[in-house]
Parts: sequence; structure tokens; C-alpha cells
Amino acid sequence: MNGDRRGDEPLHDERRDLALDVPLGPVEGEPGGRRRAGLVLTVAVGVVTVAIALAALPKETGPSTAIAVPVPSGQVSSPTPTTTPTPRPSSRRQEALLPLANKPLGGAPNPVLVERLGNDARLLAWNPGDPLRPIRTFANAFTADSQLAVLSPDAASLVVATVNPDSSKAIDTVRLLTGTGHVAWTGDRIMTVRGVIWSIDSREVAFAGERGTWWVVAIDTDGTAKGQRIALGGGAGAGTAPAPAASSSPTPSELPVQLVPVGFSVDGRWLYGAPLSMDGGTVGPTVRVSIPSGTAESISGYPSSGPERLATDDGFRGTDPTSGRAVRWGPNASTPGGPPTVEVTEADGSLAYRIETDVVMGTAWESNGDLLVLEANGYPFPTRLRLLQISPDGTVGPPILSTDSVAWGGLLGARHGFAVVALATQRPNDGSQLVVVDLADGTAAGLTIPTDQMQILGGGLLP
Repeated sequence: MNGDRRGDEPLHDERRDLALDVPLGPVEGEPGGRRRAGLVLTVAVGVVTVAIALAALPKETGPSTAIAVPVPSGQVSSPTPTTTPTPRPSSRRQEALLPLANKPLGGAPNPVLVERLGNDARLLAWNPGDPLRPIRTFANAFTADSQLAVLSPDAASLVVATVNPDSSKAIDTVRLLTGTGHVAWTGDRIMTVRGVIWSIDSREVAFAGERGTWWVVAIDTDGTAKGQRIALGGGAGAGTAPAPAASSSPTPSELPVQLVPVGFSVDGRWLYGAPLSMDGGTVGPTVRVSIPSGTAESISGYPSSGPERLATDDGFRGTDPTSGRAVRWGPNASTPGGPPTVEVTEADGSLAYRIETDVVMGTAWESNGDLLVLEANGYPFPTRLRLLQISPDGTVGPPILSTDSVAWGGLLGARHGFAVVALATQRPNDGSQLVVVDLADGTAAGLTIPTDQMQILGGGLLP
């Protein structure tokens, strides 16, 4: 596979199929009366995130089962159908983690896991070469079985979401914990599958709610928090939409599916949003909202410099903060039934490049504009995973990391020239592994997680 494997026709455009009328409006005050009812998650066909996949792998139900793998960043990663045959699991299937030593890697980021101990959430960090070390505990963080955790970038706050089996509706409940377990804010009618977006300084967190609704929660220095409802739809209190700026961005009637928050500005004053593609990723910026005034405006690209530019963190979002490029993937447009297609567009919506891949399990942007793609040759139960590095001109390099048969794999992020990958097996034994790989030379370190002793419900990277 190389950078020349790209189609000549554009991806199917969902904007011609699904219309969404999204006038822009101001921020409203926080409503009262929040429910805290727990919701049951059906584990057999469970909706999992990259953060909790270590503990919530899909059961072996055959290759027809589709498991959504959303990520806490606004970018939804749903495995795309592929023509590559996936062997039906059998008693003879042998899955294996990578034979990697837990060795030091100078300058590598530290993955952090959220372990459930009773009702408490304990944070465990890993510095390659060392064992897991506890760094913080949130007391009484969990209140139900069907919950996941999304950690703030500074590891000082934690969002615990109670996930409903029907991930297509805004019926999840979230709790924001600060300090060592203070419940600073609760909210309902949230779509956890659409992502939990933290600001880079961990002072704000955004959620996608019902169609045309976002929530932004600001955390004070004393650990208290205040929520703001941002009404992008035409409901009560939505206000009058501002005149859109002159741009080539899609009009509201052309937008696919719904607008979702994708990231904060460097100074935390702006929250950017984009329409979510049905296939995966976002299709470019469309709106930004001023915080806390609530003024919303249409945009066609992200600022390239200054405090209003999109903040960079672990690369784990659909948009490259340095260039404004966006990534999405879907069915092959040039060859019906052919390999899935990954498409990268410029900030103005024009095509940067298009390549063919196997099933996309996750993507992450590097600070130099390279795109990382974790691909599988089938889903579920792939017989091979590969981590690919794609240069800004669309050239695909040789695989940086490759596995044999595994049950699952996902990206936890990219930072400082390293990528962090999570792997898991089910046959013949349950197993999980964290892998940190140096993108420059492919040197990697691995840490096996004792899944029979630990319940991992979240993960991320330390600052």
C-alpha cells in the first residue's frame, strides 16, 4: 500500500441525504432538577470506548456483529464494512499479545488507566520501564455497573458516564468529579457516544446533548463547577441566529447528522463544532461558540495562530490542530465493495488526499501533520492489526507496528513522537496490553494488564 492508492471520485456525501436545520443561539443558564438514575448496558453487544475496551471487549458472536467504538474526542470511530473475510472464531483460534518487554523509552508519554475498586476510581500511571503506580483515587466515583470514565488532561477531574444501550439517543447521565471525589456537576440527556471534550487546561469540559444542544461545564479553582446549555437548535430560548460569516462552509440545511463539539481554543474562550459524518470523523469546522457569552458564528476554518487556534493535546481528535485538516472514512467510492477509504480534507473543505485502508480502528494526528491510522484486516476478531503513518502529502509509510490475531485494538493517543496503543485477546485467554512505540525507529515497550485482577474503565495520557 502506498500514497498512490487513492480514488478519483469523492466519498458519498451524506449532506445530500440528511438535512439538519440548526439555527445558532445563545447560552442558557443551567436548569435544575437532574436525575441520577443508572441505566443498564447490555454487555453482549456493548457500546465501548477506546478508554474502556480493555475491560469491555465484545463477546464472540461472529463476524456479523458490529460494535461501535466511539472515542472521547468528538470523533466517532465505527468499524467500516470490508470485503476482507474475517475467520469465524473457533476453539482453535489463537490470539496473542505482542512479545514486548517493559523497558524504558526516554521521552515517552505516560499512559494512565482508571481502575474500578468497589465504587472508587483509582488512577494508575505507567512510565515505560516501571510498574503501574497509583497516583489518585476518586472516592465513590461509580454508582452503577454500566459506566465508563473519561479523565481530564491533568488527571485532576473525572467524568463518569452511565451509558444507555441505545447510543443513538441523548439519554446518558454524567457526573463530574473533582478533587478526590467531590461531585461538582451532574447532567442528563447526554450522548456519551458523541464524545466528551476537555479543554487542554482541564478547566472546561463539553458534552453533546440532544440534537442542537451542547453542554459546557466550567470548573473553578476550588473544585466547584457550573454548567451552561448551548442551544444550537430552534427550541425555546434558542434566540436569534447571528448572520453567518461569508464562507464556503455548508449551510445548516446541508449539514449531515448533527453538530458536535470537537475542541476548545488554546485560551479556552471558544468551543468549535463540526457536523459528524455517518462513516467516521468530522467533515470540517462549521461553527464556534464564544464562552461564556454564548455568541455563535459560522466558520469555514480554524485560526492558524494565536490564542483562538484549536488546542492540541494527544492528537486524538478528528481534526489536526496545526493545519485544520479533518479526517473521515467510509465505503470505497471508486470501487464498489472495495477496501474502505480514508479521506483527509483541508480546512476549507478541499481534498488533501484519499487512500485505501483496511478497517479503521482509530486515528490520531501527530504534531508535524502526519496522520496515524490503526487498521484491522477484519472486524471483529482480526488476524492482523497495523499502525500506519501517513505523511501530509498522503504517502503511506511501512507499518510501524503489526500484530497477529487479536480480539481488539485501539489508539490511546500520540504525543512527542510516540503513539500509545491498547490491545486485547480473548482466545485462548483474556489478556490486555498497553504498548508505547517510538514513531521514529519503531522501538516499543509493552505492559500486560492482569485482566483477572483489575477492572479498567477509562484511560488517557498524563501531561
